Amino acid sequence: MNIPTPKYAIGDKVWNYYTTHVEREWPCPDCLGTKKWAVSTPAGGALIVACPRCSGRNIVREMPSLRYTARTAAVRELTIGSVRIDTAETDRDKVSYMCVETGVGSGSVYNESMLFATEAECKVAGDAVAAVETNSMHSRPEFLHAKDLGKLHMQAAVDRLFHDSTWAAWYHFRELRREFAELLASRNVEPPNSWEDGSYHIDEFAKTLSGTLGAASAAGEYDEVVRLLKEASASIVEHCKVAS
Repeated sequence: MNIPTPKYAIGDKVWNYYTTHVEREWPCPDCLGTKKWAVSTPAGGALIVACPRCSGRNIVREMPSLRYTARTAAVRELTIGSVRIDTAETDRDKVSYMCVETGVGSGSVYNESMLFATEAECKVAGDAVAAVETNSMHSRPEFLHAKDLGKLHMQAAVDRLFHDSTWAAWYHFRELRREFAELLASRNVEPPNSWEDGSYHIDEFAKTLSGTLGAASAAGEYDEVVRLLKEASASIVEHCKVAS
């Protein structure tokens, strides 16, 4: 039987890393990091207000925050208080330890590969793990979407949100319409003519939103699209009742 030799002995000082969340923030494209807006009123007044973009009080509720989280590594010095050897044929480390600072007999157990003789090598290993965890978090679609919007000025970001929301609503409506159309066809019921009319108007509004409208105009067009979608959905439900 091959019994491994422990790398550390009771009383030895070792280093261990752990990863934790840290909050960071993209530079604000609107206030350029000042956190303030200089506002002029129609009456000729002037005042300074907190930047709604990076203060977390966005004018548009759906606007992602400029703040985001990442993973960072921290290191700590520990004292070996117990040595454990496992001779079973497993993929785990054969040697593990318990440390005085985190409990001996009842506390945390550290695999030998998680402990280091110097602070420097421990920090290198911890930073590498934190980088992998951060890259995994930052490859998610919601993060990439927020990062993309974070590069745009407020008005451009609002226009993008309205445009994306419109297309998402149209996609879900189209899928819903397709499913109900199949149901109606299976029962020999004709679909409503308003479907095609609604499709035309929705396509026209989507094209308009992809242009250079201001935020206020885009909001008006978006509300109209939502109204059309609701009407078309109600028409679908009504014909479903006929089909049933």
